[in-house]
Amino acid sequence: MFRYSIFLAIATIGGDAVSSDSRAADVDFLLVGDRGTIERIAIPVEINGKPLSTIWDDAFAELFAYYDNDQNGELTFKEAMRLPSPFNLRQTLWNPISQFGHGYHSPMDLDTNSDGSITQIEMTDWYRKRGVGGVTISAGLAPSLTALTSAILKILDHDNNRRISTTEWKNAPTVLSALDVNADETITPEEILPRLNYPGTSGAYRWDVTKSRADQHTVIRELPLRFLPQSMDVDHSFRADQLEKDEVQVHAQTMKVNFSKSFTSMTMRIDADRVRVLLRSDEGKLGEHLEAAAQKLRTRFQSADANHDSCLNAAETERKNQADLGALVAAADHNRDGQLTIEELDRWIVLQEKLAAGQVLVTVLDFRRGLFEILDTNADGRLSLREIASSAKNVQEIYRYPPDTFAHADVPRQIRMIISRGRPQELLAAVKYDAPEWFLAMDRNRDGDISSREFIGDEPAFQRLDRNGDLLISPAEINKR
Repeated sequence: MFRYSIFLAIATIGGDAVSSDSRAADVDFLLVGDRGTIERIAIPVEINGKPLSTIWDDAFAELFAYYDNDQNGELTFKEAMRLPSPFNLRQTLWNPISQFGHGYHSPMDLDTNSDGSITQIEMTDWYRKRGVGGVTISAGLAPSLTALTSAILKILDHDNNRRISTTEWKNAPTVLSALDVNADETITPEEILPRLNYPGTSGAYRWDVTKSRADQHTVIRELPLRFLPQSMDVDHSFRADQLEKDEVQVHAQTMKVNFSKSFTSMTMRIDADRVRVLLRSDEGKLGEHLEAAAQKLRTRFQSADANHDSCLNAAETERKNQADLGALVAAADHNRDGQLTIEELDRWIVLQEKLAAGQVLVTVLDFRRGLFEILDTNADGRLSLREIASSAKNVQEIYRYPPDTFAHADVPRQIRMIISRGRPQELLAAVKYDAPEWFLAMDRNRDGDISSREFIGDEPAFQRLDRNGDLLISPAEINKR
């Protein structure tokens, strides 16, 4: 029997710190290092201060009430036939307001006690067992990373011995700076390896949490991550396969994410024996997509309502350029009279908004042994002057290499995780900082620092502001004044 020791570190995003009990987290992973070191990543999620599970409970209650036409607290098989499929509900993550197609399910599948009707609990359980009612996890493998890492190492390897010495790492800032083709004082992957599409992936493969690891796509199976849907004890096959010691210490790190109007993006870094995960929260595109989709539907309704009676009939939806509204009428015509009133449309939109409210996506991007990602500490997809100057330090921090031994095989594994409502705003992080207007105006490349070339004052003024003498003025130095 394996015995786990849990050490909890707390991080907070957009809300108060969570308690030390992370067993009920909405996102719960084990990160497995190269030599069996294990870190636990727990992410409780809230929407406007309400737990994600509560948001989904409200959504399922709205869905049940919508299709319970006689409001008797039960769905007949006829009513249940109109329920959207689990696939339809997952699609609201990408298309917040859409017409549900035929569910292609048997109502008997939902009627678990075989009493001829379906309760809200039975319906909710049916969806949850099919992966609806929590976070959606997608994964992707960034292409061409071996070539990018090889290109960087070749540039640094002055003596061509296929290893980077301490001296060569010390020379890295000068060597890397020479790659700045457009002279903007940042280096992109495309400047290192022309025609590279970076990052080149967006999480194309869905991690089906209802299936075993063996049934997942290869990209997911090869990740150094194990998803824990309930507790640390659920995945016995993982424990038997991965752990060889009688005692394993698991350090747990928890980051609470609250998607609210005052949302602030933050990051957390997790290291586990030459594997690094950079976790970032992103506001996501769901809010803007939801509002735009609702407005578009109402505008289309008004334009198709030729007689202005706040009702769409078959003749109006069959007119030129309005044929696609037929599917909307079929889906949102609540009383099934063949017409769609503005009240029915509004109720349909409310249902869709409820179903979309809890759509939280975790995008896992595998950069394999990506050296660029080690150097790019803020994950914005470019190397700033500060990151270039710190390149040797950043590599040594994660690898702790002895002199003259660093080679391609020694580059640690890099994983990026983005948690967002709907699709993330950006796969690469945006550099954000608080600084005076004059600072923002001078920081022309938006890397978060002002270099001597960007500074428009004289040299003595620059030196006074550059308090630590690193030839860069940071917001922290300005704010200390």
